[in-house]
Amino acid sequence: MRFHFPASSQLVVLALMVAIGCGGGTSAELSIPDSPDGTVEVLVNGLVQHHPEIVWRALPPSYQQDVADLTREFADTVDPAVFDRAVAVARKGVVVLQSKKELILGSKALEQSQVDAETADIFWEIAVHMLDALLASDVADLSTLRELDVEAFLATTGSDLMDHASKLPAENEDMESFAQRVAALEQANVNLESEDGDHAVVLLEVPDQDPTELQLIRVEDRWIPAELAAQWPQAVAEARAKIGLLNGEEAAQTRVQLLFGIGIVEGFIDQIDRMETSDEIDDLIGGVLGNIMATQGGQMVTEG
Repeated sequence: MRFHFPASSQLVVLALMVAIGCGGGTSAELSIPDSPDGTVEVLVNGLVQHHPEIVWRALPPSYQQDVADLTREFADTVDPAVFDRAVAVARKGVVVLQSKKELILGSKALEQSQVDAETADIFWEIAVHMLDALLASDVADLSTLRELDVEAFLATTGSDLMDHASKLPAENEDMESFAQRVAALEQANVNLESEDGDHAVVLLEVPDQDPTELQLIRVEDRWIPAELAAQWPQAVAEARAKIGLLNGEEAAQTRVQLLFGIGIVEGFIDQIDRMETSDEIDDLIGGVLGNIMATQGGQMVTEG
């Protein structure tokens, strides 16, 4: 069994797994200790107990403020018409995916993909639920996104997403499922290798895996990966620059392109909604793939 990441990125990966990915225990019990090994242990426990909000608590206050500021800047800058249209079409897509599930899963395209029918059904149900949960959360409305309580979002919607991610089967026999990876962490040992001022090295040992050294640095009384601390200012600056482009000189042209693309997606969804057989699904998929291949070859093929 393998579950290994580069040493300097291990804690970041743990944080990302928690943030995107299982509930049990009480989140209030998971406070951030002052010690580097204690911090890692609480993060691991938070993952095992399905509490993504512990990642937020482990960030330095200024990092939390950066995230809050960027979220507010995005909500204030993005074109409301484009954002609301994208959310509305996504919600329509969820409804169609739910109502046309049997037709799509019964298509020859899926059969040719050699994906087990039972596995496909599980992935389908969980993926649709996760998308539906996001679209019903505060991030799908600009008024609530602007004042998003990140910790509360992670404790509710984030926990729900992780719950469902833990039910996903492994993609194949040679891979571990998300739940298996989390279960392995439940047996992890965390030991402090060294601590010198604001720098520390923590050893994370998971059964049947190579030990991983975590290089940590203390920022505002929080122990975080040294790699994260080094990259954070640039990452925030780049994010702010990209948000600034939303109302730059090319914003008007981009708005038209985005609305056009959203319209194409909605048309595709509407087509599926009108279909009554799996053969129609196959014809639609074949036509779309044919157009893509023809476009790549320099010619655009349209259905007659």
